[in-house]
Amino acid sequence: MFTMRMIVQAGSLLLLSAGAISPAQAVITTFAQYSQPTPGTTLRWLRSGANAQFFTIATPSSNVPGTAHVNFSFLQPYLAGLGALPANMKLNASVTATPATPVFGSLAQGNITGTFSFLYSGTTPLTVGQTSYAPGSNLLSGSFSKGVTIGGVGASTGYFSASTGSGSTVSFTSDFLDFSAATQRDMTLALASIAPTLFAVTGAPLRDFRAVGIGIFSSDSAYITAAIPEPASWAMMFTGFALLGGALRRRRRAMVVA
Repeated sequence: MFTMRMIVQAGSLLLLSAGAISPAQAVITTFAQYSQPTPGTTLRWLRSGANAQFFTIATPSSNVPGTAHVNFSFLQPYLAGLGALPANMKLNASVTATPATPVFGSLAQGNITGTFSFLYSGTTPLTVGQTSYAPGSNLLSGSFSKGVTIGGVGASTGYFSASTGSGSTVSFTSDFLDFSAATQRDMTLALASIAPTLFAVTGAPLRDFRAVGIGIFSSDSAYITAAIPEPASWAMMFTGFALLGGALRRRRRAMVVA
């Protein structure tokens, strides 16, 4: 069973193995994660000659791109209070003319390019501060290029990762977060219950497999877009409530004396 801490550690190891971490790298913060609420494979890798597709599936036996139902969670203050949100996840990626490469007893499948999205699938609006978000709002979406899937030969677990620090192009957009100031963006998906286990014929991409997935998303900047009262505003509100309470108490005492 994967945990979010294991995903973070594995993602760091992948970047280190690729020589992606430099001493001057900005501090990266994990701002969101997703998990599967029910058992069953939700990710499909499908090879076709020298090319392959990587996508979400609606049912464990599907062979066509679809929507996977997941739980999505923000990790920042205010947004974390929303809890695990039901979401529709779509991942649609591909690799062209790029064989899997042996790396120290593992297989690395590079040059994976695609898009992803998590849309809120609840039936009631979400309220953050003074802002309301309707069902269907964009929790997180984006694109990536030069992503990598790594796992041991014959293993039933592995990782997909894309990071601007390792040469990938990664973009994030969200109705809830502003990434305009971000320069470093990372995404890591842990792959479990891979079946058949990871394998590749020499000179070809990874062979077909299905997998269970959970993931994390990180960046060096992610500002909440909702209208949140400033601390000074909160202080004024609390002061107003205190004064109102005091006035009501004095009024009750005056009525008792009368």
